[in-house]
Amino acid sequence: MNKIYIINAPKRSGHHAFINSLLIRNQSPFIFINNPAPRGNSPYQIKRISKAPELRFNLNNPALQFIKPDEPIEVQKGIFSTKDIISRKQFKMLFNKDNNLSLVLNFEDSFLKQKEIKEFKNKMSQFLNVSKIYDIKFMRDPLNLFASRLRRSKFYSEDKSNSSLYSTFNKKEQIQEFEEVKEFFRKYLIFSSQNDEYINIDYISWLKDESYRENLKLQLEIEIGTPIKRETAHGGGSSFSDKLKTTNDYSNRFGIFVGTSPFDELVKYFKNEILKYYQGINEDILMEANQFLKDL
Repeated sequence: MNKIYIINAPKRSGHHAFINSLLIRNQSPFIFINNPAPRGNSPYQIKRISKAPELRFNLNNPALQFIKPDEPIEVQKGIFSTKDIISRKQFKMLFNKDNNLSLVLNFEDSFLKQKEIKEFKNKMSQFLNVSKIYDIKFMRDPLNLFASRLRRSKFYSEDKSNSSLYSTFNKKEQIQEFEEVKEFFRKYLIFSSQNDEYINIDYISWLKDESYRENLKLQLEIEIGTPIKRETAHGGGSSFSDKLKTTNDYSNRFGIFVGTSPFDELVKYFKNEILKYYQGINEDILMEANQFLKDL
């Protein structure tokens, strides 16, 4: 049964680690397209399947040998990229040839593009004649998403001599950048709170909760495991330079930002929305965040 997995996620949410685990842990053939390439005025047209470096497949799978790419590039162990874009005709033939092929499509920061993504999904489904589509909303808890995105912003710098982080935020001079960041988080928190047809995945819950992963396995009809300990080819790796020893550390990324600006301003501004998000998460999974919120 050919399937499509459509993932909606904010950047820095950990979704690439999730996708990476799907590609490597599952024996059935997978194709992954990261942010389908734009054509014309819309990035959601399917006249062009993908930019070449973004098409992923497992070279060892006989079904995918049908593509016969020239000089495939190994981007991770067991995961390869084609040098050339696969034509629509080849792509469709590939799905017709194998009835157990899964396509993963990743859309980042597309919270206000749900109508276009739905249209894209319908067209792709008809084009490939797939039997099932899974709509996934991949999320990261607000405090740690704030931390990860702010870490790569112009508001913070790192003292490389001791790996400490310090704020360089000047609200008067960076007011426009700050308002843009605030607007992004406003859209994300609306998106994450909506009750809709999505299968919701919380990053930390996936990392730390075995029963949560088992439930996802049933919903997605796919092998779900913990992250593969390899840096992903997409997403630029972790926002942080330190090497974490346990999954508990991932739920406390925000800790080094407490008491700094603009992290504190964002938490205060979105306090109600943040509290609502954490109400839906197992308290034991995000103990540090829940303790922090109780003390606000």
